Amino acid sequence: MITLGIDLASQDKGTASCVVQWRAGEARVQTPRCPQGDDQLLDAVEAADVAGIDIPLGWPDAFVQVVAGYHAGQPWPDVTPASLCYRATDVYIEQRLRELDHWRRPLSVASDRIAIPAMRAARLLTRLAERGFAVDRSGAGRLVEAYPGAALEVWGLPSRGYKGTKGAAIRAGILAELERRTGAWLRLDAITRQSCCGSDHALDALVCALIARAAKLGLCQRPPEIQAERASREGWIALPGVDALDQLAS
Repeated sequence: MITLGIDLASQDKGTASCVVQWRAGEARVQTPRCPQGDDQLLDAVEAADVAGIDIPLGWPDAFVQVVAGYHAGQPWPDVTPASLCYRATDVYIEQRLRELDHWRRPLSVASDRIAIPAMRAARLLTRLAERGFAVDRSGAGRLVEAYPGAALEVWGLPSRGYKGTKGAAIRAGILAELERRTGAWLRLDAITRQSCCGSDHALDALVCALIARAAKLGLCQRPPEIQAERASREGWIALPGVDALDQLAS
């Protein structure tokens, strides 16, 4: 099995991808690639069995309906901004993390700067569909929405303060603990290790590739039946189980 992780930014220079090859109880991590353009990402997705992408794959139903109605001349409804900002999966993830004694709210694709790379993701998904690739925003197909920070939280690994130049030491700690937890099955060479310690984009891409593997093995939360149709429009974050990391190589 080949899994792909993508840390998607609005610009190529902040976008990283990471391929992991799974074979005979081990996972060989290829050196993450950054920068990454659209064509490179599309080719990488097609070459993988499953790809995890760190970006919302859709917008909240309520936000889309209200904005479209207002654009068409309808009055703006008497609702709170918060009721328009978050998708069903965002609310679900926040509740799930609270149950695990963590707190983390996904960024709002309707009101945060993450909307810009989400537009890039929408363009990529459109181009994949044009290539004949079956796109399912709920994660039922070969593409899943990943959230590295939440996965790290669930797995008991550091998940805050690892971004940017100042987070290099924390990234090194995350990678060291990840290697310790995975024993001998996660194989990284020195260049890959240096890349993940040197760039949060590379590290997030690696974590996305692990999440993709967890989703493929059925170790991630799927949308409840009542939310399935909505998830097909809004997207659904694949949140691994607490013990998923220990089962990835099986």
